[in-house]
Amino acid sequence: MEASGTARTDDSPLSRVQSVSRIMAGLTLAVMILATVAYAVFWLDETSVSRLLQQQLTTAGESFALTPRIWATAFMISLLPVALYLVGLCNVWLLFRVFARGQVFAETTGRRIGWIGLVIAVLPLVSTLAASAWSVAASIDNPPGERELSISLSGTDLLGVLLGVLLVVIGWVIREAARIADENQSFV
Repeated sequence: MEASGTARTDDSPLSRVQSVSRIMAGLTLAVMILATVAYAVFWLDETSVSRLLQQQLTTAGESFALTPRIWATAFMISLLPVALYLVGLCNVWLLFRVFARGQVFAETTGRRIGWIGLVIAVLPLVSTLAASAWSVAASIDNPPGERELSISLSGTDLLGVLLGVLLVVIGWVIREAARIADENQSFV
């Protein structure tokens, strides 16, 4: 307490990082929960699933029918990208929690950034493979010659891979810097 009776507020850059990180940790947790609920609701709505799978095909036209086998196969295929997305969000949430504790340049920070980068790098590739597998699943009941395999990779996907790899390397650099700092501290 200061002499005037008011509490002194810490307005340092680290304090601001901690405050914003607490808020972002809460928002990230909310996004994880909402994304999980939205995923479950989506897969329970036959019309939405049918529309998604229809979009994966180029020639199915009116002949596309969502059978239980197609639904189950598409659901199983979708689990990997969704799980990867949630792993990424979980690491973002954990990173914000680390920042909220004031551990900005720590080994944990580097590890979390590395995991986030790995998810960002792999997610476009996994999503592309999942979409391709969906096209096969959606047309699997079609007669021979009318089955499809659709593959699409955009420049945005490639940028995501490069940015993800960049974050992996930045995480690696932070872990190495934290190791060196710990080593130097042990000499003091």
